[in-house]
This record gives sequence, C-alpha cells and structure tokens, in this order.
Amino acid sequence: WALVPRFGAVIVAPLIQRLQTAGAPVDLRRRLTRCLSEIPAPAVLPALQARLFDSDEQVRGTAIAALRGFPQPERVRPVIEALRSESSTEDSTRQCQAVDALGELHDVDTVPHLIELLGSADLLVRDAASKALHTITRQDFGRSARRWRGWWRRHRSEPRVQWLVAALSHPSESVRSAAHSDLVAMTGDVAAYRSDASRRERD
Repeated sequence: WALVPRFGAVIVAPLIQRLQTAGAPVDLRRRLTRCLSEIPAPAVLPALQARLFDSDEQVRGTAIAALRGFPQPERVRPVIEALRSESSTEDSTRQCQAVDALGELHDVDTVPHLIELLGSADLLVRDAASKALHTITRQDFGRSARRWRGWWRRHRSEPRVQWLVAALSHPSESVRSAAHSDLVAMTGDVAAYRSDASRRERD
C-alpha cells in the first residue's frame, strides 16, 4: 500500500473504481482514501469529495485533511461550493457531514449560513453548525445565534489570521490551544507561545 501513491496520476482511476465498489469494507475504504490523499492530482478531487459523506469518521477525516492541504487550493473551490449546497439538504446526516467539512476546511464565506443553521429544528444540525463556527473562527458562543451575529458584524471584514491571533488571548485554554495549532500549521511557529502559560507570559 505504501508504494501505491508513487504511481501518481496513472493509478487514480483504478483506485477510484475499487473505492466505488458496492459494499467495500471500511478498512479498504480507509486504505484507498489514504492512497488518494497522497496523490496531488486534480483527478482525485471528486473521489475525495464523495468520501466526505462516508459513514466512517476516519475516512471522512482523511478526505478533509487531503483537501485542506491540496497544493492547488483554487481547484478545491468547486468542492466547497458543493458542500455549501449540501449544507441545506433535508437529509440531516448528510447536512451535518457537509457542515462539519465546511468547518474543517475553514470556509469563512459560509459563516453567515452556519449562524442561520443554529436556528435549525434538528439538534444535531445546530451542534454541527456551532462546532463549525468554532473551528473556522476560533471563538466560542455555543449555539447563541445572537452572539454569533454580533461577533460577525464586528469582525467579518478581518482576515481569518487576525481572528486566530485574537483567539490566543481567549479566556478558554482549549480555544487558545486550537487557535495556536491553526497558526502553527499556517506559519510553522508562533514565537514560542504556550496556550497554558500565564496571561502575562502569553501577552
């Protein structure tokens, strides 16, 4: 399996064909998705998009990580646009999976829609929207649409990196830690910052 991605784009079609086989066991889907995630070719994107709705959380996570790190971000835009459409579907399971993926892909433009989803009649959808908002903004207002709308009005013109820097001073250590992790992924270091240090040290 470790050698498969070395074949590059030529191996994509056979991998996708095998992945689409009806009744493919979860272990095989995990391996195939992992292989596709290591091939930076546009041809893998439709297959990764489909895996965002896999019944297995690990498969979905692998697909999300691959899309987030894809070397040509502009090619991922159609996937994100499709997820936005799916986030309004009447299938609550699929809707939650789309919302979760939008959050993990840090889709800033979907924030207003996610705030509206906090008013959903489905508790799972509300929870998914709240989690996605937290993941994108690194703020935490739970399921309070009023507080999220207020925050969005004040900060929607700012770049996401500015939200992350502000979150380094958040009262919640878990929020600070998540923001720090995001910044490290973007920059490689954040001046030896430690989310569990005293406020003075963090400042």
